[in-house]
Amino acid sequence: MLTARKALAAGLVLLFAFGAQGVSAASPDDKIKNRQAAMKQIGGQMKVIKDYLGGSGSAADVAAGAKKINDLSKTTPALFVPGTARGEAGLAVETEALAKIWEDPAGFQTAWDVMAAESQKLADIAATDDYDAIRTQFGTMAKNGCGGCHKVYRIKK
Repeated sequence: MLTARKALAAGLVLLFAFGAQGVSAASPDDKIKNRQAAMKQIGGQMKVIKDYLGGSGSAADVAAGAKKINDLSKTTPALFVPGTARGEAGLAVETEALAKIWEDPAGFQTAWDVMAAESQKLADIAATDDYDAIRTQFGTMAKNGCGGCHKVYRIKK
């Protein structure tokens, strides 16, 4: 009976090991698609905030959008994996990510940290329902958060 348990345990270990390997073995193109989806989510939340500044929506919508951006700012950098830069051989999916990301990983992470900090400030300010303060912090987040990454680590549009 003990041998059967050991065999079952070994089988489960192998199953989980191969299952985990299968998950992490996503193609570079799939990894690019995943990060593009995350970036589109950030863009969608930016639109919610812009809509509020344009007269539709509420400060609560801004707070929720900023919180979502904050959450994504903490998880999205992990989607930028080596081998997925613009111009890499064998990629079928186009990307705007420059190789500079992997040449300067500390700077890239700092840019995301700034985005996380600025989006948290926006969420906090939105709770006050102060339109002018929200507008000012949104501009700061866009310039220092989004711009801090896009100006250095993404192709120029």
